Amino acid sequence: MAAKDQNVYTAVVLQGGGALGAYEYGVLQALFEQRPGFKPVAVAGISIGAITAAVLGGAKGDPISALDTASTTPHRCGRHSPSWLTRQR
Repeated sequence: MAAKDQNVYTAVVLQGGGALGAYEYGVLQALFEQRPGFKPVAVAGISIGAITAAVLGGAKGDPISALDTASTTPHRCGRHSPSWLTRQR
């Protein structure tokens, strides 16, 4: 089927699995480098792919920088979580 216009619409779907997160990061980095101004119309994922999709979808500014920050910033959730995370509604 031939495209009617020159616009390319891309959705990003990411898998789960520990090592796949690292591979997918490399693919995303190359995609954003090769296509300046790239902005997917949708992002989705499961497991580590869902975390990556959430960062991509919510990034303010450069999504690759946001992924770098998310992957190098310590995160903790559990018994000593911040009060806003454990607050009852």
